[in-house]
Amino acid sequence: VQMLVNMSAFFSFEIEPPSFIKKVENVTALVGDTVTLQSVVKGSSPISITWMKGKDIIKEDNKVKVTFENGLATLQITGVQISSGGKYTCVAENDAGSQTCFGELAVKEPAQITEKPELIEVTAGDPAILEYTVAGTPELKTKWFKDGKPAKYKMSFVGSKATLKLIGVAIEDSGEYVCEAKNDSPYFSKEFEPMEVLKDSDVALECEVSGTPPFEVFWLKDNKPVRSSRRHRISIEDSLISLHVFRFDASAVGEYQCRVTNAVGSCVCTEVCSSALHRSALQLTLTKSLFFLPLEPPQFVKKIENISSLRGGSAVFQAALKGSLPITVSWLKDNDDVIEDNNIKMTFVNNMATLLVRSIEVKHDGKYFCQAKNDAGIQRCSALLTVKGWFSTECFRRIKTIAH
Repeated sequence: VQMLVNMSAFFSFEIEPPSFIKKVENVTALVGDTVTLQSVVKGSSPISITWMKGKDIIKEDNKVKVTFENGLATLQITGVQISSGGKYTCVAENDAGSQTCFGELAVKEPAQITEKPELIEVTAGDPAILEYTVAGTPELKTKWFKDGKPAKYKMSFVGSKATLKLIGVAIEDSGEYVCEAKNDSPYFSKEFEPMEVLKDSDVALECEVSGTPPFEVFWLKDNKPVRSSRRHRISIEDSLISLHVFRFDASAVGEYQCRVTNAVGSCVCTEVCSSALHRSALQLTLTKSLFFLPLEPPQFVKKIENISSLRGGSAVFQAALKGSLPITVSWLKDNDDVIEDNNIKMTFVNNMATLLVRSIEVKHDGKYFCQAKNDAGIQRCSALLTVKGWFSTECFRRIKTIAH
């Protein structure tokens, strides 16, 4: 009696350490904004992501949300405060090692006048002092206006006090005095999000800017101007700014920038009427970058191999894959889907696809396919499972005939 021993071939698969395709970028926001910090990570799964502020690990709560999906690591903070500013670190780790990258969050407080004087009456020849208390992120600047024109009096701004002094008031000094406070507080309220783009697809890049219209918008690709054409369409709707790229291909891959110049960050109070006036008094330029990452279709680094097994034995098919995540793996036998049960198990871990068949029977004999699929394409490989230690019906008939 010849004994057949079934040996399943196992092989080692090199684990790729994590690396950042796109690192966390510096972000500027206003108090109360929602801020999103993001990075794009590649490497062998599973990858764990940890966010830190300074030396402290950031934990989720009702204002902090952490996600990691399809290689995109995201930290979202709702209602940021001045104390939220600082250095944020993204740590990516798997069994092969770890990598870190970081970005700075700068939180600014808009200029605002927190205290103003009441309406004052002054006798001709007497001095008069107008004083406002101003708050906001430095560097703050103040200007004074009389009846809509720049005031030509002695002015000072020390600490948080903006002061206008009139010495020897005359009748012609009567009028409406306005103090304007401003600071630099540019920010995107909605930023670009990293994306992977399929060839020949249409892509929309969107960002949202907070500030006082009108906006002047400039788009650049690799530091060269992008203008509306058959290939590109630029649109502005309220504060939402978009660049549409049609039929995306290799020539469209690159760094895209949106530069927005607008008037934002002014807060003006009027002493006489006790109302707030807002003026377009500050020019701001915002720049944000986006890299496109073409999708990589699935590819078999190691294909499944033919296996022979005795009845009642076990067989293991294994394939190693690479390509853009997420990848879905399915198994087929003679073009029919393989269904899991007590004796058939399927896994896909660390880019390794495995099909385990136990308690092998005659019905398991046949051709098996491993099918890998993602948004960029689909690939298959195949191998035979030959079940030993059984006779076909035809073979049994021949043996019976010879015996007779």
